[in-house]
Amino acid sequence: MHINLFTPKIQYRNNYPGNFVKYPNLAPLQYDTVTFGAMKKKEFVGVDLAVVEKFKAPIEKFNNNGDLENWVENKIENIKSKDYGGRQEETTIQRNAMLKEWFDYVTEENDAYSKSLQLIVLSAITKDLEPDNDTIPPVLNKGVLADCAEELKTKLTENPKLNFDFNKMYRNKLQAYYLADTNTGESETEWVIIPSYYHDPENFEHNVGKLKTLSHKNWCTKSFNAEPYLHEGDFHIYLENGQPKLGVRFVDDEIAEIQGEKNNGKISPKYLDTAEEHISSNNLKLSLNVQSKIIKARILKEKIENVPYELGDAIKNNDVEKILKYFGINIESKDEKGYLTISYYMQPYEDYTYADLGIDETKLFKKVKYISGCADFSNSQITSLDKLETIGGSANFSNSKITDLGKLTTIGGFAYFNYSQVTNLCNLTTIGSDVFIAGSLLKPEDFVHIKTGKIFKY
Repeated sequence: MHINLFTPKIQYRNNYPGNFVKYPNLAPLQYDTVTFGAMKKKEFVGVDLAVVEKFKAPIEKFNNNGDLENWVENKIENIKSKDYGGRQEETTIQRNAMLKEWFDYVTEENDAYSKSLQLIVLSAITKDLEPDNDTIPPVLNKGVLADCAEELKTKLTENPKLNFDFNKMYRNKLQAYYLADTNTGESETEWVIIPSYYHDPENFEHNVGKLKTLSHKNWCTKSFNAEPYLHEGDFHIYLENGQPKLGVRFVDDEIAEIQGEKNNGKISPKYLDTAEEHISSNNLKLSLNVQSKIIKARILKEKIENVPYELGDAIKNNDVEKILKYFGINIESKDEKGYLTISYYMQPYEDYTYADLGIDETKLFKKVKYISGCADFSNSQITSLDKLETIGGSANFSNSKITDLGKLTTIGGFAYFNYSQVTNLCNLTTIGSDVFIAGSLLKPEDFVHIKTGKIFKY
């Protein structure tokens, strides 16, 4: 410790130096410095240890648990202050409202949740919110959240190294909660009827949460349209093995819309029979628009059912030219080795892939060397472009299984890699227009040696 001498004593020593004995071998007194060692993982338990592991907390800089709490609090503030944006204005509005509810409850209104638990919860419910998507946080259900929190704490006590996904845990329990008052289980196949405000005003808020939770991620009822739609009429959801496949929206007592998983305004032929049976057995009224779409779906379904009869031998013998021509893809040329130049490429139908029709797409694509127009590989089963060298138009790799571009050197138009699995650009040298890589495994620096337009990360 540092010794401060009183001023009178200093003056006395200066006036009478002979009365003091000097010890030359003694070092002058210094300030004492108390040094604490870096904290170890073994000093943390339960949720705190989980946070240290999951968020890679710099515990070598911590002297005590208070330092961890301060570090966690800073992470929480970053989550709360982040601008999550959204692809649509409605998404941004909905996100802000729902996140405020989450932030207020978890960090201010509920003192049962430690800082570490708060971080786990808030990072989980915000992790999928990106500026270029319309993903909405899950509905806040305080009872379900408390159940998840207790279950997590118990499991971490039993297994400190537990690898957990709190977002998945909460969403699964939330779905189970909203299915508890139906005739189905969380993994069963059943129609779920969600009443409108007019039919069930007392439980309207509960029903809005139910619709948001059970809706497909592509439906607007997953977020901002759940409440206004339930003001207009009932909503029916068809769950297959617990997953939403059809959404039936009512205006008053008439069906105004039937949506499939893609939310494209079309009724998937795969579920046409299911929809028609539900309509018939419940004597449901149809709008003229829905009647028209059912007729179109029926025509498409008949076409699909005819494919095995009309292309049976071609599929069996992998007659590439006949198969492609059948689906409207022109063979523009064929070289001496049998490699093809085709007009464009995409799946045969919007809701049906080549694989759905029993066609081996890898074999089908093996002889394609040039595509003069656009190529859409979304929902494609192929993983490599094999011998393909040129795409004259734009190329879409979003939501495809393609991991490398093989011998492809040129894309004439836009290149969409959003949410793709592509990791290797291989021989690609030129992209004629802009590149989009949101949610993909690619980074802007991967395109340094490629001639491109602008690169958009969002």
